[in-house]
Amino acid sequence: MEKSLIVRITKATGPIALRVAETGLIPIWAVVRHRGRRSGKLYSTPIAIRPTPDGFVLPLPWGEGTDWCRNLRAAGGGAVRWVAARSLGGSPDE
Repeated sequence: MEKSLIVRITKATGPIALRVAETGLIPIWAVVRHRGRRSGKLYSTPIAIRPTPDGFVLPLPWGEGTDWCRNLRAAGGGAVRWVAARSLGGSPDE
């Protein structure tokens, strides 16, 4: 699939996916909160997640180059809201 098509689909479905992930009704979805690397703006991004005994596994279907992943790495962490639990090192203005 062409990258520009994937970006358009993601931008179109992202707001709906974010609302669903925020409800906690689908247990494989969570919301990661992170700050922009350059802008400092606070973002909330819906992600797939899997709990482990030590934390979470965050699959990267689009690779490590996604903005949310790059933002988390640059900041040294962020926050994940999953089924009313919070975690992931840092705390971008919960």
